[in-house]
Amino acid sequence: MPRMICIALVVVMLAVSTRMHSQPAEAPSHTVIRDLRVEPKRASARVTQGKFHSERDLASFQQAMAQSLGAQVKIANPGADDTFGDGAENDFFGSAVAIHGDTAIAGACGDDIGLLSDKGSAYVFVRVQGRWQFQAKLVADGPAEGRFGCSIAVHGDTALIGAVETSQSQGAAYVFTRVRNAWTQKAKLTKRDVGSTKFAYSVALGADTALIGDPEARSNGAVYEFVQDNGVWRERTTLIASDGARGDGFGFAVATEGASLLVGAPSNDPENVVNQGSAYVFRKHNDSWVLETKLTAPNAPTTSFFGYAVALSGQTALIGAPSE
Repeated sequence: MPRMICIALVVVMLAVSTRMHSQPAEAPSHTVIRDLRVEPKRASARVTQGKFHSERDLASFQQAMAQSLGAQVKIANPGADDTFGDGAENDFFGSAVAIHGDTAIAGACGDDIGLLSDKGSAYVFVRVQGRWQFQAKLVADGPAEGRFGCSIAVHGDTALIGAVETSQSQGAAYVFTRVRNAWTQKAKLTKRDVGSTKFAYSVALGADTALIGDPEARSNGAVYEFVQDNGVWRERTTLIASDGARGDGFGFAVATEGASLLVGAPSNDPENVVNQGSAYVFRKHNDSWVLETKLTAPNAPTTSFFGYAVALSGQTALIGAPSE
């Protein structure tokens, strides 16, 4: 099979760790992961050029719609539907997607808002009595914010949406909440350190925790944890891979579920295989993230970019390698 048209997904079964970890007296503002003594785990299954069907981990928004309704459903660019159509060419509707329960959100990072080119937007859909309906269009506050909708996560009535081009030229993530079907922007999250332009390239969201990836931060990438307390969001922890190297892209993709966090580093060179890629699994213990294992793809060739896309469901991780 020609490599140029091959898309590989790697399924990894994650074992639950029973190790106990002591909690520091006060959680540090920056956590550097140094415990890399665990042996990298290998993938337990591989799906090549196929569709992954699961009620919780789906490769695209269209698959999510089809799975939930039990029939082929396509949510097109809104411009193709007179009901709520305002879409246009090069809006890049579907540039990022997320689904949780009966709420799905699709980004349109190239959407022009008024005279602002490529400001970006996100469209919210809800499932009512088995049918998906448009609910709202979300746009970030601030005239200079661009490419809003490049990354999306949703959890319950909270959405986290990334914009990689902002007035500060480093990226930002926006928190929206829904009350009685109305969405309101509640916070704009930015990191404390500077020096990169890809903050919020990837995002993941838990109940009161936001994980935001920046694959260019600190040369080899980082993931920033924000926590919410009484409606106020604050940056708490920065995760990096201490075995990483410049250009690894740690944080290119992130996924979280419960106490687990999966971080892709698609340009990592495990065992000196250039750009083979890897993914890191963290578990949360007493409010601190602890590295559990580093995942690599079995016999993946150079420039596989394993870790380009990641998803979590229970004890299963799904990791994409688009160039294998």
